[in-house]
Amino acid sequence: METNIKVILKSKFKSKIDWLSSNYSNEIAGFIAGTIKDNQIIVEDLLIPAQEVGTSSIEMNGKQISLLRKEYGKACEKIIGEWHSHCDMSCFWSVTDDDFINQYMEPRKIGIFIVSAKARHLIRIEVREPFGISIDKVPYSVEYDDNLNKSLKKEIEKKITERVGYVSNSTSTYYGGGGYTNEEKEFKQEVAKKVTYYNKTNIVVVGPLYWFYSDAVCQEFEDLNPEQDPLGQGKEYHNINFKFKTKEKAIDFMKDVKTFLLMVVRNEDSNTGGGINNLYELW
Repeated sequence: METNIKVILKSKFKSKIDWLSSNYSNEIAGFIAGTIKDNQIIVEDLLIPAQEVGTSSIEMNGKQISLLRKEYGKACEKIIGEWHSHCDMSCFWSVTDDDFINQYMEPRKIGIFIVSAKARHLIRIEVREPFGISIDKVPYSVEYDDNLNKSLKKEIEKKITERVGYVSNSTSTYYGGGGYTNEEKEFKQEVAKKVTYYNKTNIVVVGPLYWFYSDAVCQEFEDLNPEQDPLGQGKEYHNINFKFKTKEKAIDFMKDVKTFLLMVVRNEDSNTGGGINNLYELW
């Protein structure tokens, strides 16, 4: 859906999300401070709370949010949305993202949400009054300033706690859920089995995948013209074929699609708690 809403990212904000999404190896989140007036959204700064992070999850509790208000003061009154990174993955809206956005928007009329990966950014605007609409892939204008990176690095080192071998049993999950489990290796192995390269044709076949996963892959990589091949009588499982001109492009894609599939699997696990057994049932 096209929109006449103009989004302007101030240099301070843009420098922060460029650096964080390019140099920080875990997911990280922050609140967007700015102004919304008429048909213009001006994004001024990123307010970063203390949080626990992993490669596919972020958690923060009420105490950490209260400390955010203590640190940033009146700037918190200008919060208009949320930003988070997808580390080395691509920019897309996961099921967890959608759940958080719906929760955030319950008491609000309008909000802006940004997901970033490798200094690439996807912007989404949510409107709840006078009626509900969601506007994705919103264009923006920006100013550049590279002088903020050193101070930003110090801020991140102070606030971020990285999770290693951690399983969460907290009920204060803010974003992404349960962190790592000892099944992580099995998840990666199962994902790797689903991606095959045929060197004579430079075709990469992803599958067989249950329709839920195959649809997610096709949507994420739609610019590569995926071809779905339904399998079996019920056709609930699909192979997805991707054709490339060179081996190098095929190999690069294999890395990207494995990373994306692992992200989808982790999100599914955090939502269902089914672990590797749940994966085997749906895979």
